[in-house]
Amino acid sequence: MMRFKMSFGAAAIFAAVACTSDSIPGPTPTTEDNAVARLTPSGAAALLYAGKTLQISVTAQNAEGRTLSGKVFTWTSSDNTIATVSSGGLVTALKFGTATITAAVEGHTATTTISVLHDPIVFIHGFGSSGSIWSTLITRLQADGWTDSPMFAWSYDSNQSNATIAGQLATKIDSLLTASGAAKVDIIAHSMGGLSARYYAKNLGGSDKIDAFVSLASPNHGTTVANICPIISCVEMRPNSAFLNALNAVDETPGNPRYATWWTPCDQTVTPPESVILAGAVNTETACISHSDLWGDPNVYPQVRDWIK
Repeated sequence: MMRFKMSFGAAAIFAAVACTSDSIPGPTPTTEDNAVARLTPSGAAALLYAGKTLQISVTAQNAEGRTLSGKVFTWTSSDNTIATVSSGGLVTALKFGTATITAAVEGHTATTTISVLHDPIVFIHGFGSSGSIWSTLITRLQADGWTDSPMFAWSYDSNQSNATIAGQLATKIDSLLTASGAAKVDIIAHSMGGLSARYYAKNLGGSDKIDAFVSLASPNHGTTVANICPIISCVEMRPNSAFLNALNAVDETPGNPRYATWWTPCDQTVTPPESVILAGAVNTETACISHSDLWGDPNVYPQVRDWIK
């Protein structure tokens, strides 16, 4: 009987304690507990290619190090021409340069430095040439800071149709974009190389994958010199050829690429020299230099550099 009474009493006490503890409210957080003391971004710096995005998150903590939820941040970019940021911290890279992304709340800030890289560059030589012609231009670009992304001097067989060459170019560019993670490339083409690149841009979806398009002495409307050459790519370079008429129909500079041409009045390979000029492009006449001087001319170089920048 005693054992029963003791067990009953212990149970009653336990129940009473349990009941009492449930009814006692916990400590109420103070204003100080919810005040932000520090902010920590998900990263202090990031590298992005133009056209790419990055989601930044920020952790808010109080003075005791407790993570605070429900805080609403104000997001800003130091340069919206280089990188923008949404109200939720999504960064979009726009062009080469550096921008600081800042998240702010209750007088505290956290920053992430976004460095937007140069686009990869694809160099395309002309008829009967090779990728080796670009060594001087590549060396100059590297000296001017083009060390953060690939530069690809492509060599190909120019004794075939520009349409066939453009298909090969499409494969090369897709591989380069996949390997680098970039969204677009810049193209620098000389002479016939500009025609293959234009075909790629117009007919093979390339306009969505090109940022800057540079055409150096390309026979965009034909050259009479090609009349003496029976090779298919030469036939396509003749004035009023079926290939060029189709390439230049409706829109000579389709899509979103930034097209620019450089031509020399003393060109004896592209005749007439004004054949280079494209409607819708920025067209620049150089000094009296030769057809093959354009890719290495010290006066043309800074203009091309600044265009692709």
